[in-house]
Amino acid sequence: MKLRKKLLLAGILVLVLIGAGLCYHNYRVEHSYYAMGGKVVVADKQMSGSQHYIVIKETIDALQREDYYFTLSCTKEQYDQVKIGDTINCDRYQSIMTYKGEVYGIEVIN
Repeated sequence: MKLRKKLLLAGILVLVLIGAGLCYHNYRVEHSYYAMGGKVVVADKQMSGSQHYIVIKETIDALQREDYYFTLSCTKEQYDQVKIGDTINCDRYQSIMTYKGEVYGIEVIN
């Protein structure tokens, strides 16, 4: 009987630790997104089923030497609005961990 109680307590402890780890991971991912905006170039467009994505190229380096590429989910209307090579003003949420994000505003510049 005592062994059964100890195993039950150990199992509950393991489940609590797993749950706490999952909660921390979700919290960290949720708070890794931050708002960004500015002039970027559309490098690629992709579709996966009903999901639409654009890949943007952003030059962040002050000397304009280094380009960064970010994959952003967007609506079909936003996807249809841009072409590869367009310079756009893109307001977005972006993850500092995955370089992925979501578009919430696009304005085509050229």
